[in-house]
Amino acid sequence: MAYVANRKNIRRNVLEAKVLNALREHLMNRNCFKEFCEEFTRQMNRLRMEGRAAIDWAEAEIKRVERELDRFLKLIMASDDEPTPIKMMQQMNGLERRQGDLRTFVATADHPPPLLHPNMALQ
Repeated sequence: MAYVANRKNIRRNVLEAKVLNALREHLMNRNCFKEFCEEFTRQMNRLRMEGRAAIDWAEAEIKRVERELDRFLKLIMASDDEPTPIKMMQQMNGLERRQGDLRTFVATADHPPPLLHPNMALQ
């Protein structure tokens, strides 16, 4: 394939004027802008809700682990059998480590910004 040089050029001020005119005429069209804003809002809110879902799950899991720890503590206090409390204490230690990991996740997670208003294009 032979190389063909493109010797056409366009002055910078003419190119800038064409680009700005295209933006004004096509991209800033009210209907196009409205459609863009609606889709942008949908996608950003979807991503923000997904990010929030992981944090909500971890917070719910922390509460579940706390209930499980309380249950183990009550069983240990009610038990007269020596080996059973030792095994339960080992399980409790594992739950406490998990609870610590979950709390660290929640504390260090990037909390997503608030959801965008669906009528953003009208503002």
